[in-house]
Amino acid sequence: MAGGLEETIQAWRRRRLGIYVLSLVVDDADGERATIEAARAWRDTHGLRSAYVAADPTSKLAEGRYMTPMLTVVDPRTMRIQWQGHGWSGSHPDALVKLAEKNHR
Repeated sequence: MAGGLEETIQAWRRRRLGIYVLSLVVDDADGERATIEAARAWRDTHGLRSAYVAADPTSKLAEGRYMTPMLTVVDPRTMRIQWQGHGWSGSHPDALVKLAEKNHR
């Protein structure tokens, strides 16, 4: 599910886009509520060394109906959601880089 994400984060860093990734784990491998151990396992399994990874066992940051993985782009200047979608195809939404480039000027 997170295939290629670490490489993508590194590419953003090389471009100095100031993009940060938070990966929230909502359940463990058995479908039970996520724990810190489940978040660590997710991080280690997918080699996410440059992303923040945390457990969100009650899905507080994904209110309402959602599917995982859920991607949300937040403008750090306004803290408003700019884009939201589901699934990870190995690439990021164009809105993410466009927002980072706009904010970087």
